[in-house]
Amino acid sequence: MHHLTAAGHETTSNTLTWMLYELSKRPAYQARMREEIQATRAQVVSRGDSSFTMDDLDGMKVVLAAIKVPPFLSYSDLNLSLNAVLV
Repeated sequence: MHHLTAAGHETTSNTLTWMLYELSKRPAYQARMREEIQATRAQVVSRGDSSFTMDDLDGMKVVLAAIKVPPFLSYSDLNLSLNAVLV
């Protein structure tokens, strides 16, 4: 997650825009990401915190896999990248 947050604002916005567009076409991946975020959020709340830490964000493997796939890769490359993490 650090590489995304340390990037410039244009890079970050382009990456997030592309990721959201690609996810809009893949409801199954949206569901997996949502489940991972909800599970991580439950851990944050259970330890008494109100915000994610960098360790929490770095622990979200599905979310990180989606962010790390560059926009120029094809659909099959996206599937390979996300499935490698999800299996």
